[in-house]
Amino acid sequence: MITKDVCMLVGSAPNYPSGTVDPIKEISRLGLKYNIPVHVDACLGGFLIPFLEDAGYGIDLFDFRLSGVTSVSHKLLQYGCTPKGSFIVMYRTQELHHYQFFPNAVEESMLLRPSQLVGSRAGANAAVARATLLYLGK
Repeated sequence: MITKDVCMLVGSAPNYPSGTVDPIKEISRLGLKYNIPVHVDACLGGFLIPFLEDAGYGIDLFDFRLSGVTSVSHKLLQYGCTPKGSFIVMYRTQELHHYQFFPNAVEESMLLRPSQLVGSRAGANAAVARATLLYLGK
Protein backbone atom coordinates (compact mmCIF):
# COMPACT_ATOMS: atom_id res chain seq x y z
CA MET A 1 0.00 0.00 0.00
CA ILE A 2 1.41 3.38 -1.01
CA THR A 3 0.78 6.14 1.53
CA LYS A 4 2.15 9.65 2.12
CA ASP A 5 4.86 8.03 4.27
CA VAL A 6 6.51 6.30 1.29
CA CYS A 7 9.69 8.20 0.37
CA MET A 8 11.04 6.01 -2.46
CA LEU A 9 10.24 2.99 -4.62
CA VAL A 10 13.10 0.62 -5.43
CA GLY A 11 13.46 -2.16 -7.97
CA SER A 12 16.35 -4.46 -8.92
CA ALA A 13 17.59 -5.10 -12.43
CA PRO A 14 18.35 -7.92 -11.75
CA ASN A 15 18.25 -9.07 -8.15
CA TYR A 16 21.32 -10.89 -6.90
CA PRO A 17 19.98 -14.26 -5.70
CA SER A 18 17.95 -15.36 -8.74
CA GLY A 19 18.79 -12.92 -11.53
CA THR A 20 15.19 -11.91 -12.11
CA VAL A 21 14.38 -8.32 -13.03
CA ASP A 22 11.69 -6.55 -11.02
CA PRO A 23 8.83 -4.98 -13.03
CA ILE A 24 10.61 -1.63 -13.34
CA LYS A 25 8.14 -0.26 -15.90
CA GLU A 26 5.24 -0.77 -13.48
CA ILE A 27 7.24 0.60 -10.54
CA SER A 28 8.10 3.64 -12.69
CA ARG A 29 4.40 4.21 -13.44
CA LEU A 30 3.59 4.04 -9.72
CA GLY A 31 6.32 6.58 -9.01
CA LEU A 32 4.85 8.98 -11.55
CA LYS A 33 1.29 8.41 -10.35
CA TYR A 34 2.13 9.12 -6.70
CA ASN A 35 5.01 11.56 -7.32
CA ILE A 36 7.52 9.28 -5.55
CA PRO A 37 11.17 8.89 -6.67
CA VAL A 38 12.08 5.53 -8.21
CA HIS A 39 15.55 4.06 -7.75
CA VAL A 40 16.80 1.11 -9.81
CA ASP A 41 19.48 -1.07 -8.27
CA ALA A 42 21.31 -2.20 -11.39
CA CYS A 43 24.47 -3.09 -9.50
CA LEU A 44 24.57 -6.58 -10.95
CA GLY A 45 23.00 -5.94 -14.35
CA GLY A 46 24.06 -2.42 -15.24
CA PHE A 47 26.83 -3.63 -17.53
CA LEU A 48 25.01 -6.75 -18.64
CA ILE A 49 21.39 -5.94 -19.49
CA PRO A 50 22.08 -3.19 -22.08
CA PHE A 51 24.30 -5.56 -24.05
CA LEU A 52 21.71 -8.36 -23.89
CA GLU A 53 19.33 -5.86 -25.45
CA ASP A 54 21.82 -5.23 -28.28
CA ALA A 55 22.14 -8.99 -28.79
CA GLY A 56 18.42 -9.22 -29.52
CA TYR A 57 17.11 -10.54 -26.22
CA GLY A 58 13.70 -9.18 -25.22
CA ILE A 59 14.73 -7.19 -22.18
CA ASP A 60 12.28 -4.80 -20.52
CA LEU A 61 13.35 -1.20 -20.00
CA PHE A 62 14.91 -0.51 -16.60
CA ASP A 63 16.69 2.82 -16.95
CA PHE A 64 16.14 6.54 -17.65
CA ARG A 65 14.16 5.71 -20.77
CA LEU A 66 11.32 5.20 -18.27
CA SER A 67 10.22 8.66 -17.20
CA GLY A 68 9.53 7.63 -13.59
CA VAL A 69 13.07 6.37 -12.92
CA THR A 70 14.94 9.05 -10.97
CA SER A 71 18.20 7.26 -10.08
CA VAL A 72 20.16 4.15 -11.07
CA SER A 73 23.10 2.53 -9.25
CA HIS A 74 25.80 0.46 -10.96
CA LYS A 75 28.50 -1.69 -9.42
CA LEU A 76 31.07 -1.33 -12.16
CA LEU A 77 33.16 -4.25 -10.94
CA GLN A 78 30.30 -6.59 -11.89
CA TYR A 79 30.88 -7.13 -15.63
CA GLY A 80 32.38 -3.63 -16.02
CA CYS A 81 35.97 -4.85 -15.66
CA THR A 82 36.88 -2.27 -13.00
CA PRO A 83 38.65 -2.72 -9.66
CA LYS A 84 36.77 -3.64 -6.51
CA GLY A 85 35.18 -0.57 -4.97
CA SER A 86 34.04 1.01 -8.24
CA PHE A 87 30.41 2.09 -7.91
CA ILE A 88 28.32 4.88 -9.38
CA VAL A 89 24.90 6.37 -8.75
CA MET A 90 23.37 8.29 -11.64
CA TYR A 91 20.55 10.78 -11.22
CA ARG A 92 17.99 11.98 -13.74
CA THR A 93 18.56 15.63 -12.77
CA GLN A 94 21.19 17.82 -11.15
CA GLU A 95 18.62 18.72 -8.49
CA LEU A 96 18.29 15.08 -7.42
CA HIS A 97 22.09 14.75 -7.34
CA HIS A 98 22.24 17.69 -4.92
CA TYR A 99 20.50 15.58 -2.25
CA GLN A 100 23.56 13.32 -2.17
CA PHE A 101 25.51 16.09 -0.40
CA PHE A 102 25.25 16.37 3.37
CA PRO A 103 26.76 18.54 6.14
CA ASN A 104 30.13 17.54 7.50
CA ALA A 105 29.77 16.44 11.13
CA VAL A 106 33.18 17.94 11.98
CA GLU A 107 32.68 21.39 10.47
CA GLU A 108 29.12 22.44 9.69
CA SER A 109 30.16 24.99 7.08
CA MET A 110 31.56 22.21 4.87
CA LEU A 111 29.53 19.87 2.72
CA LEU A 112 30.65 16.31 2.20
CA ARG A 113 30.44 15.49 -1.46
CA PRO A 114 30.66 11.74 -1.88
CA SER A 115 30.95 12.20 -5.64
CA GLN A 116 34.47 13.61 -5.48
CA LEU A 117 37.84 12.08 -4.63
CA VAL A 118 38.06 12.30 -0.84
CA GLY A 119 38.94 10.09 2.05
CA SER A 120 40.85 6.85 1.71
CA ARG A 121 39.55 5.77 -1.71
CA ALA A 122 42.15 5.27 -4.39
CA GLY A 123 41.94 7.76 -7.26
CA ALA A 124 42.70 4.96 -9.71
CA ASN A 125 39.25 3.45 -9.17
CA ALA A 126 37.56 6.68 -10.23
CA ALA A 127 39.83 6.99 -13.27
CA VAL A 128 39.21 3.40 -14.37
CA ALA A 129 35.47 3.74 -13.75
CA ARG A 130 35.31 6.87 -15.93
CA ALA A 131 37.39 5.27 -18.68
CA THR A 132 35.16 2.18 -18.62
CA LEU A 133 32.00 4.28 -18.84
CA LEU A 134 33.39 6.26 -21.75
CA TYR A 135 34.58 3.15 -23.62
CA LEU A 136 31.87 0.57 -22.86
CA GLY A 137 29.01 2.63 -21.46
CA LYS A 138 25.74 3.35 -23.19
